[in-house]
Amino acid sequence: MRPRGRCYNQMRNTERQGIVMPNAKRGERSRGITKLSASSFGLGAFFSSMLIYAGSVTPFLRYDGITDFVSMFARVSLASLLLVSVVLAIALYKGVTLPSRGLKGAGGVLYVLSGAAFCFMAVSSVDEPVLLYAGGIACGCGNALMCLVWGRIFRRFSLNEALVNIACACVLASLVYGAITYAPPLVGVAVFMTCTVLAIVVPLLTQESQAGQVDVPTTVHTLLSFVSVIAKPALGLLVFSYVMGLTCYTFVDVFDLYLAAAILSAAVLGVLACLKLPGKPLTRLLYRDLVPLFAIVALAIPNITNALIGESPLTMLSTLLLYTFAAFLTLATLCAIANASEFSSDFVFATALVLFAAASLAGLASSEALSPAMANVMVTVVTTVYAFILVVMRDEKADDALEELAPQLEESGAAAPRREGEELTEATPLSVAARCDALAAEYDLTAREREILAYLAECRNAPYISEVLFISPNTVRTHIHNIYRKLGATSREDILKVVHRL
Repeated sequence: MRPRGRCYNQMRNTERQGIVMPNAKRGERSRGITKLSASSFGLGAFFSSMLIYAGSVTPFLRYDGITDFVSMFARVSLASLLLVSVVLAIALYKGVTLPSRGLKGAGGVLYVLSGAAFCFMAVSSVDEPVLLYAGGIACGCGNALMCLVWGRIFRRFSLNEALVNIACACVLASLVYGAITYAPPLVGVAVFMTCTVLAIVVPLLTQESQAGQVDVPTTVHTLLSFVSVIAKPALGLLVFSYVMGLTCYTFVDVFDLYLAAAILSAAVLGVLACLKLPGKPLTRLLYRDLVPLFAIVALAIPNITNALIGESPLTMLSTLLLYTFAAFLTLATLCAIANASEFSSDFVFATALVLFAAASLAGLASSEALSPAMANVMVTVVTTVYAFILVVMRDEKADDALEELAPQLEESGAAAPRREGEELTEATPLSVAARCDALAAEYDLTAREREILAYLAECRNAPYISEVLFISPNTVRTHIHNIYRKLGATSREDILKVVHRL
């Protein structure tokens, strides 16, 4: 039995005084999930005016003559977005630091100019080639830079916080889309340009999150670690972007359903983020349960409705619900990855932009090569493959590889968490959280090591911790090794005994 020294006394004082040390409880990080940041309204304006996205362009398609130039504008803007994003990713890989003022200044100017050029061509039905290509190039460059700016702002949020704020932004953007769609043309243009200006003004008034020095992957080893972290959100981003490009010519016909699906998806994600669900972490509920479930429903609905009532809007609604849900979840996950601070926020979002632009261009090319009927077949194929990959990626063995130790700890007198309101006496066992706090203070553990120690105390393994904290398994193993060294442990059993038997 470990002697009751300074560490034990710190625990007693922590419990008696009700003091919560930094990162004391994993639940503490989720207590602020219902807080809504003012920056989410600016992000909503940014989403509303992103001309690289079909949702921002579609409300203008009812204007006379706009279809004569919008297709080429989309290709030019996405091609320039892809080129600029690749250049930015390579520059970041080489160690180049992107100045905040440069991003906001150059990105803001290009963003406003491209929006103004698009609105002028939409209202006047003028498709001057110089203006068309210049506006498309400015659009791609401006959107790339502004995405990095907004990524720096939203890297302050954990997954739950990002879900709430992004859900709010997406609802606001959907309302703006609807307003532009049904308002008179000049009013719609005024609303759009107002959102464009807000999208660049809000970052100027918002302090960026200070994440400290974060390196970008510069070796094969770190690149593989980066891929392991970004794989799931990247997959969702790819399929969403490809499907949006594939259905671009028919998107206007189902735009009302898209708005309904976007608002519903945002509402579901926001509610789930605010709830404290027991049993499993939110990331597993979303990626391993809900997204595959939505994919299965999207595949099943057409057969059911065709057999019962024939053609039904539910078919397209279920498909749009799947992909809007996956897109919003992807955005929140990217923010959580940047928040984990293992990889540079700029590199995370530059990589996401490369994937978005490439998949969107591939979808546009497919839409021209395929007939409408074959495009619907391709959507079904993509949905099936997406659902299959998500199911295959479920690693059930990664859940609780150490869970078999829990009964041994209980039999050996492991401490149970103190019930709320229970008076603390000398016979009252200390909570695991308090034990981890005291160990972290005595052995000088970092905040991340203290967080991982709490998971180890719950019999969690490296893959589980990696998935929950949005850091690579290699990084988790490095932190675990440091914890062993600092605590003088040689195995996970030693760690569990130290935590549960102090």
